Amino acid sequence: MNRPWPYAPHAAFCAPARRFPGLGRVALLLFTIEAIFLIALFATVLALKRAGVVSSGAEVSTGATAIGLLVQLFSFGLLSAALLVVLRCADGRGLWSLLGDPARLWPDLRVAFLAGAALLLAVELLPPWLWGGMSLGKPPLLWLLLLPVSLSALLVQVSAEELLFRGYLQQQLAVRFPDPRVWLILPNVLFALAHYDGQGDVIGDVHYVLWAFAFGLAASDLTARTGSLGAAIGFHLANNVYASLFWGERDGADSGLALWLSPPHTGHAPQATAPLDPNFFVSLCLLGLMWLAIRIALRR
Repeated sequence: MNRPWPYAPHAAFCAPARRFPGLGRVALLLFTIEAIFLIALFATVLALKRAGVVSSGAEVSTGATAIGLLVQLFSFGLLSAALLVVLRCADGRGLWSLLGDPARLWPDLRVAFLAGAALLLAVELLPPWLWGGMSLGKPPLLWLLLLPVSLSALLVQVSAEELLFRGYLQQQLAVRFPDPRVWLILPNVLFALAHYDGQGDVIGDVHYVLWAFAFGLAASDLTARTGSLGAAIGFHLANNVYASLFWGERDGADSGLALWLSPPHTGHAPQATAPLDPNFFVSLCLLGLMWLAIRIALRR
């Protein structure tokens, strides 16, 4: 008995992109979207700096303070706005043409978020417990009061990235190249490169780029299996809630909303990462377990 093609829902998901499949057009629109986003981001940060909301652009880019990280996360709404304005003007497409099946969007988002969050919670509650040197970054009551705003900001951020990479780019490449290897790999190469930092050691940066590529593959796979961005957004949200709201390094990047903080690295140079760093492989395994848990929960 032949098994059904697991990516069958992907065809309907990509249908809105069939009207304009040209790669040159896609590249031009992508450049336009990024340019509008960067200009709007610069203007927004400048206005907030002049208003005294943030002290500098570095406060936003590093996210080491609560207000800096919130501004950084909410600023991804500018990326979503740029994407939607350009696609509306150039292709006549709206938000739902990127989100996919509306009947699956919210149920898949909820299930994926809960499944991913449950797995991450289990990992923290089960031994071994690695809490040495950790201290509270925020009073628990303040952290709870900020939680609705923090979750909203993270939802804005992950939704923008999913709309662009697993929505627009994946759809456009899929209608041009039916081979899944193309539309699974190429958008996520760009997604991974967008996560290159260049501020730490080279091996650590490469590990992060490779991890981001693997994350993107998992999100693209969930999108193709379900026919909507719901599962990918839920998956992305669970991961970023765990990474941004629970753990951080004191005065480190994106630590401004973290409940728990580890001691800062104290050295005159960034600590070199080993090429075969076990933590990298553990993070990949955890990512794979999240993907599998979500697939099981979605029965996909």
